[in-house]
Amino acid sequence: MTDSANLYVFSDREFLHLVEDVAREGWATSHDIAEQIWPKRMAEGADNGAAQHAKHCVAIRLAWMRRYGCVEKREYSPGEKQEKPGETEWGLTEAGRLFMRGRLSQAQEAALEGSGEDQTLALMSWLATNYRSVSALGANMIRREWMHGAARRR
Repeated sequence: MTDSANLYVFSDREFLHLVEDVAREGWATSHDIAEQIWPKRMAEGADNGAAQHAKHCVAIRLAWMRRYGCVEKREYSPGEKQEKPGETEWGLTEAGRLFMRGRLSQAQEAALEGSGEDQTLALMSWLATNYRSVSALGANMIRREWMHGAARRR
């Protein structure tokens, strides 16, 4: 198992699914997510360096996902009881859910399946043109999905 939770290990969509899978009532901590990724490392005890590193890796990824607008920190009102004191809780935003669940229809997938390299190039040209018209959040997510997918080819 890898020692990282970065974009080249997990796509943003995969990472958002992890957050959703471990969330209780819509919220998850770095510890919860790290436990899902590295159960053995986390079971050895929260005081060990490996567990701390795992939580740190997850926290860094969550901070980036927050900057992009895909996750949010849970804010507590003064006097409100926090479920896990000292642990930041994270949840998906509407935009995060939208990007996580985005799918092509069966007809779209079928139309793309038989594409040759020439048609794939034409599709990339179309995508690049349309990329300029999406929101900043959409552009970041598209760029990052490309980075993740392209890195796997190496």
